[in-house]
Amino acid sequence: MQKRSFQVNKKSWSVIVHFENISLQNVKIQNCRYDFPAPEVADANGLLAVGADLQPDTMLYAYTHGIFPWYSRDPILWFSPPERFVLPVSEVHIGRTIRKEIRKLPFQVKIDRQFERCVEICAQTHRKTWITQDMKSGYHALHQLGFAHSIEIMDGSNMVGGAFGVAVGKMFFGESMFHIRENASKLAFTSLARVLQTLQFELIDSQVETQNLRRFGARNIPREKYLQDLALHVDQPSWVGNWQELEKILPADDPSK
Repeated sequence: MQKRSFQVNKKSWSVIVHFENISLQNVKIQNCRYDFPAPEVADANGLLAVGADLQPDTMLYAYTHGIFPWYSRDPILWFSPPERFVLPVSEVHIGRTIRKEIRKLPFQVKIDRQFERCVEICAQTHRKTWITQDMKSGYHALHQLGFAHSIEIMDGSNMVGGAFGVAVGKMFFGESMFHIRENASKLAFTSLARVLQTLQFELIDSQVETQNLRRFGARNIPREKYLQDLALHVDQPSWVGNWQELEKILPADDPSK
């Protein structure tokens, strides 16, 4: 992939609202040091480009332009499939059976307390993993910058379920979920949905189809529609920082707590 000049204009990031460790910022990711092709020229399988790196600026540019990394060994492969599996946050459906299942769970929900551990367990749980060491480093860097977040389901000191992803504007790019104990990943997702609804996110991008998210209402949409929605939603202010303090928005009487 051809390199080109790169500049991130951080001076244009304007802080609008403050929590203790979270701020609502206008973040514009308009330039990249690599010359990514337009998503529309990806092949039938969605493969768009080969190469580049997994530095935070590269990954943020890719995510906000409808592109994501997905590979198991070098070189890095970048995809923009013809259909995208998405779930509008306002349309998350938690059925009666799932509510009963998660209400019985004796676990605690934590946010952004053990991000690296959550990513590592996701990598270990999925046998044919795409979460390489370089990908772990890339996500860790995004977490340090306040863009990547984890939901951790704890049984005492043991993490028994979890999910992580990247948040930009009103978009949440879900990367992976896992469960070691039954229904723990359902609790992770419903907790994530509650957080995203409270923060007025618009869309969860699961990238590729999964049965786990289909039960919550996710569906495939054409790339053209996805890119239109993406451009609108990433152009909104971003909740940047460590989301740990958002644990308090999961009330004790909520079934996803």
